[in-house]
Amino acid sequence: MNDTVEPLCLRCGAEMIAGPRGGAAQNWYCTDRANCRQGFNLTIRGGDLLFRQDIGEVDDERFEMYNTGL
Repeated sequence: MNDTVEPLCLRCGAEMIAGPRGGAAQNWYCTDRANCRQGFNLTIRGGDLLFRQDIGEVDDERFEMYNTGL
């Protein structure tokens, strides 16, 4: 995973979509809505994961705000 590639879910391995960004970190939301629904706040630089914070289950409304074409 690097700065330009979308990471895979750290819980289930599904694709994730990018959410809001603030400072060095960005929120990422798991696309497995049936089984996982996990969100993460991640800082990725040079292909390295520098920071991870689980932000819990992401509700459908927030997910759809950032879902642009899955």
